[in-house]
Amino acid sequence: MKRVRVLVLATLIAAFAGCTRTRLPFKSDPQWTVHLRSNARIPEMADRIRIDVLDEQGELACGDCSNDFDLTSTAIIPSVANPLVPSFGVAGTDNAVRLRVRLYTAIRGGIETSPRSIDVVARLPKREANWPGGETEVDFALPFGCFGQPPSIANKTTCQAAGQDVINGPEPTLSTTVVALEEGSCSKEAPAGMACVGFGSFLLGDERVDALASDFPPRPEVIPIRFRPNGSLFIDIEEMTVGTVRKLLGEKKITAASGALLTRGNEGTSTEFCTFLGDADDRNDKFPINCISRDLAADVCKARGARLPSEAEWEFAAGNATAETVYPFRPADLNGAFFGLEDEFTICSSAVVGRGRRGRSGESGDCIFLADVNPGPAPRGHPDDVTQAGVMNMAGNVSEWVSDEFAFYEEHCIEAMTHQPCKRASQRLEGKWVPYRGGSWEKPVQSTIAVARFVMKDGAPSASIGFRCAISEDELP
Repeated sequence: MKRVRVLVLATLIAAFAGCTRTRLPFKSDPQWTVHLRSNARIPEMADRIRIDVLDEQGELACGDCSNDFDLTSTAIIPSVANPLVPSFGVAGTDNAVRLRVRLYTAIRGGIETSPRSIDVVARLPKREANWPGGETEVDFALPFGCFGQPPSIANKTTCQAAGQDVINGPEPTLSTTVVALEEGSCSKEAPAGMACVGFGSFLLGDERVDALASDFPPRPEVIPIRFRPNGSLFIDIEEMTVGTVRKLLGEKKITAASGALLTRGNEGTSTEFCTFLGDADDRNDKFPINCISRDLAADVCKARGARLPSEAEWEFAAGNATAETVYPFRPADLNGAFFGLEDEFTICSSAVVGRGRRGRSGESGDCIFLADVNPGPAPRGHPDDVTQAGVMNMAGNVSEWVSDEFAFYEEHCIEAMTHQPCKRASQRLEGKWVPYRGGSWEKPVQSTIAVARFVMKDGAPSASIGFRCAISEDELP
């Protein structure tokens, strides 16, 4: 499943008594038990693991000191009784043993050609004269933040975990201390009306998304994204409301150009469900604003001392940060279901989605059968559509503008290991297309997944699109 993270990847025995692929038969024989851990998503981030035992010159320490394992095999599901990688031994030595471990994706060129890997070198301590015998357990961390940062074997430096960050430094000596992997909460208080999403790493996109849930589904390509500890994300708890936009207009802090903010129209028109009723009309102040252009939405956020989130930031918040859940809301309820029709009722009961007008082209009526459900967005959305951080209505009610220009993921406009927006429009589409995220009252239930992405020509106003604002911790005063 896409969203499961494997924290204990393997148990590797480095035994100091002859090269062997099996554990030594006697507990008195001194040996190390090395526990490999990573916060990378397996097998999407890496489908193979390579373990090499090196000498001081960086060469293999013995003829049997390299092992490569498939992480997609159902026969090697990790557990205490059935470790993911078989154990093996190396010749006994009084010198420190260097271990090089690489998580990589074979389909992208293999370990020697693909930069898409987490590649870390560390050392087992020297065998001491008073070694008590038996097994000693040590921890080997493979942080997601080390993606694309290969070690220098000759200089004996490597990327490694350091607190809740990563650094490049001398090869560390392994110990029994469990190393913290980068993910965590904000160090500053959240601005008023915002929630702390935190920091960490995740994969943007999912190759399984199809046309039912995305206007332009990603190809078999995902992008590793990293939020550094000082760049923790804050995002609005609620969707931007009509009341807030009216107030900013009244205070002359924003100006709506012609056609940038549409008022509600007559029944049956494209503006029938626009929530803005006019500068002086407060009846819809608790509704999410919609029928607003992307440019004006960006102006609203700027006037509030924030900005629109990037696609990466929006998905990080909607997927419950490093948990990377399929849906923003109540992830345990669906238990990893993906486009499951049997879960349609659960989704309809958890978000304002599938409430389009019957027979209207482009509008889904998946959920209109529910009692007391009417077409259009709802004030404050659905109480059950809430993330673990307390962010409301990321699955439905209105979809939301983001700050990027649209490009296919495989065009690599979104830079790996950052969360900055794409600012270069796709070369494969004519005209300007602007991305937006999340399900809405008129979209089908499949649109509620956190990875779904959609586009609108020129960022034009739509009754199904609103927005919320965001800011990084390092942008706060």
